[in-house]
Formats: sequence, C-alpha cells, structure tokens
Amino acid sequence: MQPWTGTLGFTFDDQEQRIRASGSPTQTFSNRLLTESATISQDNFAIIDPRLFTGSLMLGVSFQQGWQESLGLSQHETATLDTYSFDGTFLPESPYNLNLFAMRSQNTYVQPSGSATHSDIQNQGIAFQLRETSILRDREILPYFSANFRAFQQYEKQTTTFGGQSFKQNDRRDQIAFGFQNGGENSDLTFQYQYTKLDNFAYTDGSYNSQNANAYYSLDFGPTLNWRSDSRLNYYSRSGATLGSNLDTLDINEFLTIDHSTNLSSIYNYQLTHQSAEVGTATTQSFGAQYNQQVFHNLSLTEGLTAIYSALPGGTISSAGASASFNYGHAVPWDGQLTLAGGGGYLVTSSQVPSGVVPVVDAPYVVPPNVGAGAAILLRDRNIDTASIVVVVLKGATRVTAVLDVDYTVQVDGDRTSLVPLATSALMQPGDPLNVSYVFQVAPNSKFQTTSGSASIGIDWPWFGFNLSHDQTDQTPLSGGDDTFLLSERRDAGLVYVRGIWDEFQVRAGAGVTSYDSLRLTYVERRFDVFMTYAPYQNLNFNLSLNESRTNYQLPVHSTTNDAVRFDTQWSWGPWQTSAYASWRRFVDTEQPTETVAEAGVRLRRTWTKLDVNFVAAIQQRTKGEIVSPNGIIHLAVVRRF
Repeated sequence: MQPWTGTLGFTFDDQEQRIRASGSPTQTFSNRLLTESATISQDNFAIIDPRLFTGSLMLGVSFQQGWQESLGLSQHETATLDTYSFDGTFLPESPYNLNLFAMRSQNTYVQPSGSATHSDIQNQGIAFQLRETSILRDREILPYFSANFRAFQQYEKQTTTFGGQSFKQNDRRDQIAFGFQNGGENSDLTFQYQYTKLDNFAYTDGSYNSQNANAYYSLDFGPTLNWRSDSRLNYYSRSGATLGSNLDTLDINEFLTIDHSTNLSSIYNYQLTHQSAEVGTATTQSFGAQYNQQVFHNLSLTEGLTAIYSALPGGTISSAGASASFNYGHAVPWDGQLTLAGGGGYLVTSSQVPSGVVPVVDAPYVVPPNVGAGAAILLRDRNIDTASIVVVVLKGATRVTAVLDVDYTVQVDGDRTSLVPLATSALMQPGDPLNVSYVFQVAPNSKFQTTSGSASIGIDWPWFGFNLSHDQTDQTPLSGGDDTFLLSERRDAGLVYVRGIWDEFQVRAGAGVTSYDSLRLTYVERRFDVFMTYAPYQNLNFNLSLNESRTNYQLPVHSTTNDAVRFDTQWSWGPWQTSAYASWRRFVDTEQPTETVAEAGVRLRRTWTKLDVNFVAAIQQRTKGEIVSPNGIIHLAVVRRF
C-alpha cells in the first residue's frame, strides 16, 4: 500500500457581464465564487492480497461562498460540498475480473464568452470483464473471445447562466450495457448493446427510454485472401411521452472489396436505412459499385454505378446512374508537381411524391467552436420549410429543445438554409451536438435527369502553387411539367498561395475566388488568408493568423464581409507554463447590424515542488448594432499537495 496523500486549496472565480444599449440603462450580471477544499486519497491499496482486490479512494470536502448580481438584485449563497471517488477491482490479474466504481464531482467554471456553469455529477456502477485468456481458450472453444458487462447510474445537475438567461439540467440516467468480441484467423466479430433510461426532473416530458445495438463482422477470403467483406448493423430505438421523442432507426451496411491485381480493385456496397417516427416511416436502399484502376504510375481511373430507392411517408423517390473520373500527376521543373483531375456523371431520378415534401428527423450537427460574428450551421438539404425546423441540443443523454430567436436564428440564402447560434444563449454552447429535424421540398410526381462534370488543374512548388477548378450540375425534366425545384449550378474557383521557411519563421498566405451561379443563388466570394509562426526558441513560439472573406450576392442581392485576426503565444520555462491569445472578429451584412467580437486572455501555471498555482483571465466584448456587451472572467486556483 502506498502512503496516503492529500491536498489543501482554494479557488476564486469572478465573472461579470454588462449589456449596454443606446437609450437604455446598463444591465449588469455577475458571479463570484470562493471555494476552500481539502482531499485525502489512497491511489493503490489491496485487501488481503493484490491479486484478490486492488483499488483507489479519494475523499474531499469543499466550502463555497457565492455572490450573484442580476439586474440590480444581489444574492449570497453558501454550501458545503462532498467529493469522493472510488475504484476497485476484484481479481485484477485474472481473466475474470469485476470492477466497482463510484464518484461525485461538484464544480463551477466560466467560459471566455462569459457563461458560468455550476455542475453536480454523481455516478456509480459495476463492470465485469471476460478476457481472451479465459477457460474458453484453454478448452479451445473460442480462443479469441472476450466479453464485457456494465451497469451504470448517473445523476447530473447543471445550471448555466449567461446575460440574465439560465438553463437548468436535472436528470438521472440508468444504463446497462454488454458486448463481446470474437476473433479468428481471417475474421472478426464485435457486438455491443446498451439500454438507457433517462428521467428528466427539470422537464418531465423530456424523459425517455432508449436502446442501441451495433454489430460488426469482417471476413477475408478467396484463394489469396484478396476478397474482404465488411458488415455493419446499428439499431437505435427511443420512446418518450412527448411528440418527436419516439424514434426507431435501423442501418445495415454491406461492403465487398476485391483486389483483382496490384493495379485493379473493385468495391461493392449495399445500404439499408429504415426510420420510423411520428411523421411516418421511411426506408432507403442503395447499391453502389466502384472500379479503381492504376493505368500508369501517374494515372488512375475510377468508374462507378449507383442506384437508390426511398420509400417515404408521402411517396417514393428512385434514382440510378453512372460516373467516371481520372487523376493524373506529373513532375514539373523546379521540384513542382502537376495535378490534373476530371470526371462526370449521369443520373436519372423519378420522384413520386404528390405532396412534394420530404421529412428529415434528427439529422446530426454541431455548434461551431466560436459563436457569433457570422458563425452558422449550413443544413445539408435545399428548399427547407423554415417553419418546420426543430433543433434539439444534446447535453449528455439529455435532449433539450432550443427556442427560435432565443438560442438561434434562421438564415436563408436562395435555396440554402443555415442556423445561426446566438451568443446570448445559455443552452446552445460552442461544441454542443445537435439533432435537427425539418421538411424540405422536392419536385412532385416528376422524372428528371442530372448531368454533372468537373475539372481541375494545379501545380505545387515548394514555395508557390495554384489551383483552378470548375464543376457544374444540370437537372432537366424528362416527364412532368414542374421544374421549380430542379437545380442547375456552376461553380468556378481559383486559389493561389505562397509559403516559406526562413530560420525561425514559417509563413503561408493564400488568396482565392469562388464564383457560384444557380437559379436561386448567385454570388462571388473572395478570400485572403495568412498564417505566420515565429519560434525563436524551442520553448517559445508566436502564431498569427489573418482571414478575410467578402461575398457579393447577386441573387438575392446583398453582401457580407468576414474579418478575423488572432494572435497566440506559448512559453514554458522550467515549472512555468504560460499561454496567451488575442482575437478580433467582425461580420458585416448589408441586411443586418454589424457584429464584432474582440477578446483576449492569459493562462499561467506554476509549480513549486508540491504547490500548484493556476491563473486564468479573459476579457471579451461583443458589439452588435447599438448593443455592447463586455464580459470578463478571472480564475485563480492554489493547491498544496501532501
């Protein structure tokens, strides 16, 4: 048994936000928190014998004092917090071992954006593991078989506040999971199953039960094992009390890869997707075949066939077609490399959807890492009915419906639709996963053809390079008179860049132009990007990035400008670890107020033998039209280890 260890420490967090608007009084929101804590831990203890049971244990207590101010109202709170963690394993060296674990963590943290989060997480569970060296190998029954079982329960309480808005999460998750893996000389089988029961105490209608099962099987076969099949299955089911919470999804994917020779291979795939929701049942089947041939050392060809059939709640959509492409490369003088590429395709689509409406349920998206100043989430489908959009934010296993004009807004450019997360949202935080549901429109009861083509040329030298590309798509009706939602588009793009390394300097700069033209969206975008690095010493470096893009829309008529500058530095010297940043972003749109985000921060860490000091400070100011919102945070943590 190792000696007991412990810590004594305190943390101080200070966050303040102000909102100023012309002609209105300033609104102030602040959070201040002082925490004193003590822990004692044993990282490696045994009961009777280390081969019987080993474990680790940590116990802690914290005393918190908090001060909050919101719109002139002040509040003072005190709390005593218990913290613990336990992890123990029976028969740790045996092929059959049982793990017990329990943990409680209470924490408060603030983001540079100014949001403050108080979290209280508690979980406990057991896990059983069967390793490959079990009796199944000794008896030569399943020599490469392993399995696992896990029962888990977690309580999570979380409150996030920002600009007078707050989001509260209070739920319990009960979960059971088991699975196995069995390997062979030329095959592998994996299976996992998970059942989850979520009780949402903050929003009881958000409670649900779910099941998830997935399996994977691969096999190498043939005279020289040059054939390989891969099979994947995933099933997900969710049931709850509210509209939109019930969903069943089944995905089956089959792949066959054949290496005919060193220069020729082919891939065949089949996919089945079946989804059942309140809006109805949708089933999609697709088949594809692709042939890859290395004709010469620097020339490769690819040909493909595809077929898709979708049975939707309101009808069917089917398509079939073929495509081909090539890639060519060749060395050019002055250590350069020439690249040529091109391709084309032909597709026939038959749409038998009388309503012309196709539903999409729980499409996955992610909130951008930097919210505001033009950051948006482009939805994949076109011609979306914006009134049908439902956005669900995933907080762990909890599903929370976002509110339009509170957490996000909708932006439409021609036939494209984007979600714009609002920086003032306490719910939709950077990096959060999303499920987005909506309906989009297609040409009803029609048959049309799609022809596509693309070509590109580029030359890359060690210090300079350029690339030119063109692609186009044309959809024309074969039967049916409604061509409102058919698409014909052209895109031309050019990029030129320079780069170089001079002693401690590295520099890359690029400029590009993109011209896009379609019936409902036409624009020209110009971009300029610079990235520079200066590293005078091994433990010191500076980074500077400059980005600018200007987009002039001819249809619909408006223009946008995105400007961004960011400076970062990292420095380490013995026990010192330091980093700092400063950034400025601006988004200008002729149809809405200009938005600017300026921020800067510094992080310091210093260790003196057993004393750790962490300091973080950040400031940020958001300006949108006449509304100015400065934010500031300070975090100081001092911990003495014993």
